Amino acid sequence: MFRVVLSVLLAAALLGASMAAIESVRVTHAETQVGDALDELERAAASLAAENDPPPAGEPGPMRQLRLSLPTASWDTAPVDRVRLSNGSPTAVRWQVVGGDETVRQLSESSLVIPGDGELVLGPGRHRL
Repeated sequence: MFRVVLSVLLAAALLGASMAAIESVRVTHAETQVGDALDELERAAASLAAENDPPPAGEPGPMRQLRLSLPTASWDTAPVDRVRLSNGSPTAVRWQVVGGDETVRQLSESSLVIPGDGELVLGPGRHRL
């Protein structure tokens, strides 16, 4: 009986000690997924800029539909808290994964035009832009 109790206590201690490392890996995996989605957005913007002439002043520019998949909660991935895109030249992107730090990135290829107030906030899941 003593061995069983000791084994259960040891297993619980090992699991508790490894939880911080597991959570760190979940956050890192989610941040990598967000970075990959932003790379895809950047490639689409570069393709639009390379294949289309600039529009006349006051006219809408070329458009393309793009589906972005942002991390949701799973056993190996932490969910994204938010991804915020803001108008500018270049476009600023801020994101934070639950349990991680806020990350800021400038899309290098070109600026995107975000309608409305110039800011788009996305949560976890799939989005069609």
